[in-house]
Amino acid sequence: MRTLPLAISSLLACGAAAQGLTPAQQVAIDLGLAPAPASVGTGAPRSGAGPTANEELIYKLDDAGGLRTVNFAPVTTPRDGLLVSTTPTPWVAGKFGGALAAGTITPVATQNRVETGWAPGQLTDSSLTWAAFLRVGNNNPPPSLSYVLGIPTAGQFRVFGGATTLITSSWRASAPVLRTVASVYGLASTNWVHVALVIDASALTATYYIDGIPEAPITIPGGFTANVTALNVGQQLPTLAASVYEIDDFRLLTRAASAAEILAWVQNSEAADATYGAGCGATLGSQNGPPVIGNPNYALAVTGTPNTAGAIALGGLRHDLGGVPLPFDLGVLFPPLVGCNWETSAELFFPVTLVGGTGALPLPIPNNLALRYRSLYAQALVVPGLTPQSSNPFAISFAP
Repeated sequence: MRTLPLAISSLLACGAAAQGLTPAQQVAIDLGLAPAPASVGTGAPRSGAGPTANEELIYKLDDAGGLRTVNFAPVTTPRDGLLVSTTPTPWVAGKFGGALAAGTITPVATQNRVETGWAPGQLTDSSLTWAAFLRVGNNNPPPSLSYVLGIPTAGQFRVFGGATTLITSSWRASAPVLRTVASVYGLASTNWVHVALVIDASALTATYYIDGIPEAPITIPGGFTANVTALNVGQQLPTLAASVYEIDDFRLLTRAASAAEILAWVQNSEAADATYGAGCGATLGSQNGPPVIGNPNYALAVTGTPNTAGAIALGGLRHDLGGVPLPFDLGVLFPPLVGCNWETSAELFFPVTLVGGTGALPLPIPNNLALRYRSLYAQALVVPGLTPQSSNPFAISFAP
């Protein structure tokens, strides 16, 4: 059997509902053809139930297929984003690994958006950071309006732009829009440009960063305030223009990211791993992470019925298994697992024994930069007698 390092190298060779706006009215406001209505934020502050680092969404967008994207943020939910696409190629080469492809404006309007599932409800006077690499795709001409992300209700929080700057709007009731100084469209027409916005509720400032360099802070009356019932990336509303930008390494945090953090995001895509999908009776995770290139102690660990045998599968894809589209219902092979999905291409299987209910698979990561920004997808099967168990699938994204 090949050693695991060799095996790895081989495998990877403000509320529209309250305002009553229609999409057409929102477009008129965003084009400057109509004044924005006065509005009042509603609801109580969100309780402190989020992740420790307040990282809500981290999309590396290296999926290269399938209809979901993995959320690498350290959260319980949402674990996956749902891809909605009307283009033939929703994934493209990115700044680091893969990226979400741009929509088009002419000659036919098309879209690629990720419905994130992030729905924390009412946020009041919260700090907020969003960040992403952007590059104009599909030879899109300068748009009159192009929506990069937003709550999918007219008049709600959104990020959009035209032929020059990028604008964050309706981030707080009756607050002014937040506009970049830089011409994001111009910069992104020739290369990837990293854009971040930090709304700092404590400092009462909003600051854009372009490729890690801060623009002049904007004084604001308070923090981010909106009822977040859903959030789309790549488009705000299906009836409005989609993003003309390819998008890579998208992040959203409910805290103010530091300048040092943002500069680190510009320089490198961090190593990360995360569950996606769901398991049936077993759980797969990692030990001694993150999966940094050269980490000799990284391992996978499956938990299930004690003192049983199982196997962990590793694959380079999560949307195809030898021509069979994934996810695949394991009930076809194991009737007790009907409704349980298999979600890795499974080029390699490694046996494990769940002594005391846990079985580990050492996965030392070779010091090989060819692995940079590549991904593996793992899943486990456990066979305790006549009732097999399957784990959640698990994504591993390598980086220096």
